[in-house]
Parts: sequence; structure tokens; C-alpha cells
Amino acid sequence: RAEFQIQPEPLDTEQFLQDLCTQWEKIIHDKGLSLQRVGNCPLPIITTDKARLHQVLDNLLGNAVKFTTSGHIAIGASAPDNALEIWVEDTGIGIDPAHQRRIFDEFQQIESRRTLQSGGVGLGLAISKKLILLLGGSIKVESSPGRGSTFTVTLPWNTREEGYKAKNSLT
Repeated sequence: RAEFQIQPEPLDTEQFLQDLCTQWEKIIHDKGLSLQRVGNCPLPIITTDKARLHQVLDNLLGNAVKFTTSGHIAIGASAPDNALEIWVEDTGIGIDPAHQRRIFDEFQQIESRRTLQSGGVGLGLAISKKLILLLGGSIKVESSPGRGSTFTVTLPWNTREEGYKAKNSLT
């Protein structure tokens, strides 16, 4: 059982994403990959839990680095219909459509030589999904083997504090 404290605050989305790219740039370049920042600007200031959103995007970027041996990793954002969409795209190994649904379940990993070599216990995407749901949003994946993956997080622009519980429990 994990308990998460959600602390909403105003978030300058553009600055947040720029800081995230700066944080990951060296790691990505050291692996021989390129980092691209894409999407439309200006992005809105939203109310969300910055630390939890950062945790989710760190997990998505970490997975992209782990499973991409050549090509690029891109992080992008847009703001359609009073929502914020942030996506992480890679040119990595990709995920077979038959396995895409279960990657968000706890302790689930796609069994392949590459995933077994990369380590992990299969909790990162499950926790990320739970955090995004607590923030009032959603997460999805589009992928095909050998062509990479795109994970998209969608959040409302204005999640009011009363929309959060003081203490949120997940099991």
C-alpha cells in the first residue's frame, strides 16, 4: 500500500519542460542519442503537483533512455481543449500491441532479452499511472516493435485543490 500526498501549486509548464530537458540532456547525449523539444507554445500555467508530475516524466524519460540504443528521444507538449498533453517519444525497441495494456500493471515487464538486461521490477509505469490518475489525468502509450514508443500524459489545466483528497491511498 502506498500513500501519496498531493500538493497542487501553479506550474509554469514551459519552464518546467525546459528544466526537465536541461536535466536529461547530458544523460541522453552521453548515450549517443539526440534530445528534441517539440510542441506548440505558449503553454498554460496549470495547477498540479509539480513533484509528482516530475516523478512521472522522469520515469518515462528514464525508460526511453533505457530502451533506446540509437536515434532520438523527444519531449513535447500541447494544450488542446483546456487540457495539457505532454508526451515522451523514443526510437527504441517498441512494445508489441498485445503487451501494451499490461505494462501499466504492477510487477509487469515484457519478457525479452533487452528488458531483462535493463533491470527494474515493473513498478515505474504502474506508479506513474496511479499518480496521473490522482492528478485528474490519464496516460496512454502508442508503440510498435522496432519503431519506438510514445507515452502521452494528459492533465486538466485547472485541477482545483478540492478535487484532491488531503491523503490519497492507492493499493
